[in-house]
Amino acid sequence: MGCCASTQASPPDGDAVFRSEGRAEAAKRSHAFMRDNGWPVENSGACLHRAVAEGRTPVVATLLGEGADASAMDDAGWTVLTSAAFRGHTEVVGLLLEHGAALEAANGRGWTPLLAAAHGGRPDVARLLLDRGAAAEVVGADDSTPLIVAARRGHTTVVRALLEHGAAMEARNQAGMTALIAASLKGRATVVRLLLLQGADALATDDEGQSAWDRASSVRCREALAHTEPLQRWHRRRQLALWAPQREAWEDDGGASLDGASPLAASQHVHWEFDV
Repeated sequence: MGCCASTQASPPDGDAVFRSEGRAEAAKRSHAFMRDNGWPVENSGACLHRAVAEGRTPVVATLLGEGADASAMDDAGWTVLTSAAFRGHTEVVGLLLEHGAALEAANGRGWTPLLAAAHGGRPDVARLLLDRGAAAEVVGADDSTPLIVAARRGHTTVVRALLEHGAAMEARNQAGMTALIAASLKGRATVVRLLLLQGADALATDDEGQSAWDRASSVRCREALAHTEPLQRWHRRRQLALWAPQREAWEDDGGASLDGASPLAASQHVHWEFDV
């Protein structure tokens, strides 16, 4: 049976094996699992790709511990990290990063692991990658940032994670679309509302001169956009509420800047969490 043949066998008992029986026993069970199911143990690269795709954490740990390349790439140009990120295997992503997996390696579609997490709607993976230093403004084949991708696909939790890590709301893809325009075009009303609450520019237009309102494909998107002004006023009030204590600290410090920015400018980079 080839490495990519399907199997109905149960995987090893996850990280519990490591905790209860130690790494050596976990490795023994992992190898037994691979042999029993026809995985070519001598081909660690192929086995690693399969174990990552299926989220088999103990098998991944065993292979990495024996020297498998954490940045291994398949014939389609997918690294194991990009594969794990797209499928949402957060523990596997963490293991690969601990073993030096390339954080910004792109596949044949131009997807880095973070872009793959945005496409797959994987907020936990996105947060982990961002915490480890992944570039929030990386772009894929059509110049779409992870925020534009997540907004277009309606992955609200990924959008929220990216905003919390300072992703630029006004970045544009090849068509000149911002995340707000892309979300409106696809009828992602919840994302539209979240972006508006965060201060996205509702008047921005794409390369064809079309705004989020012009591109809106659902009534709910237009309803959210129709309330842009009160939403933006609310957002500005929150910014000013933050600015007041920063201004006081700034004045007490003799007018020195806060990390190179004025208090008001610094307050504009704060992202608030909302239930939308």
